[in-house]
Order: sequence, then structure tokens, then C-alpha cells
Amino acid sequence: MREKEKMKLFNSVTNVDERFIEEAQEAYEMRQNAQSNAKRTTPAWLKWGLAAAASLCLIAAGIFALKSASKSPVDAQNPEPSPAGSKVTISSKGVTIPSLYEYLSFDENDGSEWMYEIMPFFCYQGRYYVPHDTLNNMQIVGERLGTASGNLSVGHIFFDICLADFEGTVEGDVYTVKGYDPEFMLCFKDADGGKFHVYICNNGITMKNGSELFEDRLHLAGNYCEVQYQTGLSVWAMRDERYRLNDKNDSVIKSFINTLNASEFMLSESIPMEDDQLGYDEKTLYILRFQMENGLEFRIRLVDGGYVCFDGMYLADVCIRMPEKQFNELLNCINDPTAWTKLEQTEHVTTLEDCANADTLGLYIPSYVPDGLVFAYANIWYEPEPDTLADTDKVLSVFLKYSSPTYSQHWYRVQIVNADDYEDFWAIPIMDASELSVEAVKEYAEEFSSFPIEETRCMNVCVRYDDVLVWLSSQRLSFEDVYLILASITEVRSEM
Repeated sequence: MREKEKMKLFNSVTNVDERFIEEAQEAYEMRQNAQSNAKRTTPAWLKWGLAAAASLCLIAAGIFALKSASKSPVDAQNPEPSPAGSKVTISSKGVTIPSLYEYLSFDENDGSEWMYEIMPFFCYQGRYYVPHDTLNNMQIVGERLGTASGNLSVGHIFFDICLADFEGTVEGDVYTVKGYDPEFMLCFKDADGGKFHVYICNNGITMKNGSELFEDRLHLAGNYCEVQYQTGLSVWAMRDERYRLNDKNDSVIKSFINTLNASEFMLSESIPMEDDQLGYDEKTLYILRFQMENGLEFRIRLVDGGYVCFDGMYLADVCIRMPEKQFNELLNCINDPTAWTKLEQTEHVTTLEDCANADTLGLYIPSYVPDGLVFAYANIWYEPEPDTLADTDKVLSVFLKYSSPTYSQHWYRVQIVNADDYEDFWAIPIMDASELSVEAVKEYAEEFSSFPIEETRCMNVCVRYDDVLVWLSSQRLSFEDVYLILASITEVRSEM
């Protein structure tokens, strides 16, 4: 099996979009030893998740949004940084998002080198472009500018040097996008596979009003052909349940965009959190998905309290707070069943039965499910045929997710793989099934979590059963529940 396919499947447990994992493959050779337990400062784009990703739980780190303090009013003359250290500042000129160079300036003690290792990006004319979405309409591919070299790899401390055009962690041709300012948006064609992706420069910019993003850069008003929405819970449960706005209600969306354009940006860190909330995702009500006439998609997040954010990595560090009247007008429209039409799913949805029948790996599906959690999503990956990359009958990986129907931050994911294919790729040591106990799980999780469990409430445990490895990643599960899930695999095996 090719190394690239191994990494693609290995990273599926994170829920990071595969497209971006593939682009960053050369820069994402996994460390063989676990990361230390030192705290690291994480920008808000990690808290919100990569664009198009349903969630972001990075392997061996278990990064989840930590609770942020509320921010007091700022001195209009003196820029004040985000209270959580995201390096975004606010002043009378607006919010300033620093360049990627400043954002991840290398510090061996704060984890920025590690963050760089998984960051797909390239440089052009002193600007840093990061992935946003897949490009499906080839008609808007413009002039070829050059070829990204993908010359940076793990251990290359690029922030100590000046990058030339097209240096970065991805390799492929770079083009303009028709109708968009190349200082904001370019497109990138994979050197391997030929897929086109949209890359945006969402750093090194200062913006005061929403129009500087939603109009000057995204050209939102008058250029979308359809608006869809998903609930926050649907996104986190990985259920592709979408609703399309009926044309007669478009006036509500137009009013919404006008209000966005006229409103001023603020720091996302200012969004107040309840004592038991870890991040903004727990306050997300809906995701609006604007389908543009040119085939692009832009996603806007609606957060409880009237906050609105563009889902675009570093741009998630800033948001707009809408007036209560206009925000409630939009929510009332979303809650009106006559205003929207549910979209039918056209692709086959992988079921638990499919997973159970997935060759020998299906025999290692845990039977125990904690109270309050239900099956949400599954996927099965197969060995690709070397020449055509078409699926063969050999199962490489089975992935399952269980989540709370009412609470997005209560979930767990299980990935089942053949040990011979993946043992060298796990970023933390592997526990043998014979060692399982509640105390063993507790000691293991506390020792090999990069962040304190009491803060992230996230655990990662990898267990070997015979010739199979099972990786369990969870949030807000007890040590006992994690043990019972993993132990139920052994119980099922013993009854066969």
C-alpha cells in the first residue's frame, strides 16, 4: 500500500478534510514519539476548525477550543491583542490579522513548529495562502502564475528565513481565479492527482467593516444562486442534512448581507462563554452555505448571541455582532419550515451493518455505547488498485462516530485498522488489550495527552487486539466509559 494512502486513512480519525491532508502530505510525517504535556497557545481557526471540516481533533494533541475570557473595551488608539494570544489586534482602524509569518513565528516552547508541520500553504508576493475549498468550475481558472515547490518539510524552520514566491508545503501549479483579487484568492492544482483547490490569503490584513470581507473580497451580494443551512449539531455529528432557501424568502438573506456589510468587526475571543463551554462550536446555531454562481461555496457561521463569522481559518479569529432585530429575523426565517426545502442525500450512507460486514475489521467494532450517545456516522476505506486507484475488496480502515443528539461536544470516534499497515504511524504508544482497566486507561490518557484532560476533556487511546489496532478519540467521556467501549471489543471477540 502506498504511503500516501496510509496517511490519508490515518488522518481520517481527525475529521480534517482529506483534500487538505493530501496537499500537506509531504509536510506531515508524523512524529514517532508523543508530544509533551506542555500547554500551547492556539489561534481561533483551530478552535473553529479547518474550512469545510466538521471538526478538528489533531492526532496526538487532542486540540479542542479552550474556554476564553471575555474582553473589555479597547483603547481606540492603541491596538490590543486577543486575550487568548491569537495575535489579532483591534484599534480605531479595525481588526488586524497578522501574516502567517507572525502568526506562527517559531517558538520551540509554544508548539508553533508542530502547527507549521500540518499547515498546507504557499507564498506569493509576500502573502501566505491557505486552503479554503475545492474548485469544481474550471471556467473560473485564470492565468497560470507559477508552480508551488512544496520545498518545506518537517524540521525546516521557515519562519527564520524570507520565503520566495511559491515556496511552501504544497506542490503544484498556481493560478488566478477569475473575478477575484489575486491578493485575496488564488487556486492551486495538485501535482499529484490534478485536483484544483481554492487558496485564500486570510492573514496580513486589516478590516474595519464587514463589507471589506463580504463584498470587497467574497463578492457575496447578488452573486449567489442558492443559500443552504445546516444546524451546528448536524455538522458536528457529520450528518449532511441541508436545507435550501426557497426563492420567495431571499429578501431576508439580502437584509442579512446588508447588515453584515454595515457592521464592524470584533475579536471572536470576545464571545462570552458559559462556565461549562469549551469553545465557540458549542454556541454555533447554524452554518449558512452560500452557493455562488461561479461554483464556489462560502460558509458563514451563526453563533448564539447574534455573532456571525466567516469560516475561513484565521478569519475565524474575527466576527461581527449583528443587531438583535436583524439576527432574530434571520433565525425566524430558518425556523420557518415553509421557507426551506430539505435536500435529499444522493450518495449511499455507510451504516453500522456495512461496517460489521467489512471483512475482519468489522469484527472489532465495540458493542458498548455510553448513555446519551447514538451512532452518527461511519466510513469504510478500501485498498486502491495501483493504476486506476479504484477500490478493491480489501478493507483498510473502518471509522465510526457516536455523538449526543443534543450536545455537539459529547462524542467519540473509533478507527479500526490492520496493525501491519499502520503501527508505525501512531503518534502515541500502543496499549495491549490484555492491559485494559479503568486505571490503565486513566494513566495512559493522562500521560500521552498533549493538553491537560481536565481542560480539553479530550482523550486519545490506541489499543492492539490481535493483528488489529483500534484508535479511540473522545470528548467529555469518563475514563470508565472509554474502558467499557474498548473492553466490549474483547467481549464480542470472546463470544464468537
